[in-house]
Formats: sequence, structure tokens, C-alpha cells
Amino acid sequence: MADPTASVPGSPTPRSNAPVVIRIILAILLGIPGIIGLIAFSVLLGDWLHNGFQFDQSPYSFTSAILIAAESGICFSVLAVGIILRYARWQGAPIASLVLAILSAAVIVVGYQLMLDSLGPDDTDDQQVAMVFSVLGLILISVPPLLHWWKAGKIRS
Repeated sequence: MADPTASVPGSPTPRSNAPVVIRIILAILLGIPGIIGLIAFSVLLGDWLHNGFQFDQSPYSFTSAILIAAESGICFSVLAVGIILRYARWQGAPIASLVLAILSAAVIVVGYQLMLDSLGPDDTDDQQVAMVFSVLGLILISVPPLLHWWKAGKIRS
């Protein structure tokens, strides 16, 4: 049956739900690398905790490479989903952005400690590079969702 208000001139056209559905599907697809990265990060963290806050120092250890890939996947997903949340019409988007900011900050800070332990005390240059990338990650990945939450709170007040 046809919508009776659609034929009346001057009546507003109903809003389509297609952009909302597309945003949800896009957020799910862009969240997949983050979920995979979070699983790998959790496995590395569990291994680090199980071994007494240290990693196996064998020359064939790929801990640093796995850690970098896991953190990169998490940061990519946080950034992508944060952008989607910024333009979402959902009222809970600022709170979700806050959760993303806390999650990314925790992963970056804990990941920095894990990276220091996987590198060892002799790699001072790599430790400095890890510090620079961690600070850049906190600024570029964690701050934008935090600002989205902060700005939304100021607008409501």
C-alpha cells in the first residue's frame, strides 16, 4: 500500500535508513583488523604475563613483528571506527568514542612496555623509535575520539 503522505505536496519526505545501514556495515568491516589485532595483542600479553613479565629472548622470536602488526590493526580500526562515529546520528556515539580512546591509549601504553621487553636492553635506538611512535600514536589515534566525546559533552551542557 502506498504512503498517503507521499502524494501530498509540501509534506516532508521520509529519511532513508540506507546511510545508517551502510555506516554500520562499514564499521563492522573496518573493525575486523582491530579485533584480530586485539586477539594477537592479548595472546602476547598473556605470554608476557605467564613468563614473569618478560619474553623469550631467542634469536628466532617474532614477538616485535607480531606486536607491531597487532597494534597497527588496532590503531587502524580505532581511527576508522572513530571517524564513522564522528558522523553518526547515534546518541551513544560520544560514549563509544570515549571507549575507543581509552582502549587505544591502553593498547599503546601497554604495547610500548611489551615492545621494550621484546627488544632487550641493548637496543637503545629501537627503544627511542618505539617511544616516538608511541607518543605519536597517543596523539594521532587516542586524542581524536577523546575530543569527540569532550566536544559532545560541552554541547549538551
